Amino acid sequence: MLVTGKRNLPVFDDLDDDDEAALTGEEPEAAAETEPETATNGDGADTAGRRRRRGRRGGRGRGRGGEGEARADDATSANGGPATAPEAADEHDEDDADLELPEAFAALGISERSLTAVARMGFDQPTPVQQRAIPVLLEGRDVVGIAQTGTGKTLAFGIPMAEALDAGSGDVQGLVLVPTRELAQQVLGVLSDLARPFGMQAIGLLGGHALEGDFRGLEQGPQIVVGTPGRIKDHLRRGTLSLR
Repeated sequence: MLVTGKRNLPVFDDLDDDDEAALTGEEPEAAAETEPETATNGDGADTAGRRRRRGRRGGRGRGRGGEGEARADDATSANGGPATAPEAADEHDEDDADLELPEAFAALGISERSLTAVARMGFDQPTPVQQRAIPVLLEGRDVVGIAQTGTGKTLAFGIPMAEALDAGSGDVQGLVLVPTRELAQQVLGVLSDLARPFGMQAIGLLGGHALEGDFRGLEQGPQIVVGTPGRIKDHLRRGTLSLR
């Protein structure tokens, strides 16, 4: 996990092995693309009982759908563009009255909306990188964090990011750069679920998808963008994405 910073950076170097991929301006060749599928909410329709299952950390193999920070569903829309969080009413609202909010995450100082998102994902125990990064990021400090694949790094930076953004603004306020399309789709799935209780949207700007889908997504006024470096640079050159 890399969250921007230049000085006085807390570095979590006593966690697990470094799993960071080298970020370059070029997008790696991806495997042959499959036909785009209609986006679903994470891993599909979960029962309320599965969402409330206890005793799982926010990382791979402990929550639903693999990596806690990145569930591996092929999140694409019917027109071939990256999936976005839904604009309409949340399909989970009717179940939330019975949702058990995870106390271990609450101890990190996060809001009820974040707790709701985490509970919906099926997690109740934060991983070490989440325990150490979330409180620091909530203070507005910069962090460089290193942790093994599957330890929930997306939630580690995603929760503080969601807490800091203005849901009432239609401007892009959060940008997540990811080196490959596959990983970007996975990260997008997690951040979309996280943004939903806040009434925010996350979209993906990924190489290999039609630009028309990108344009439609940007017109919806998303607060969070997940993208691959080449496609983000393309939109910055076109003036279709503003980071100001």
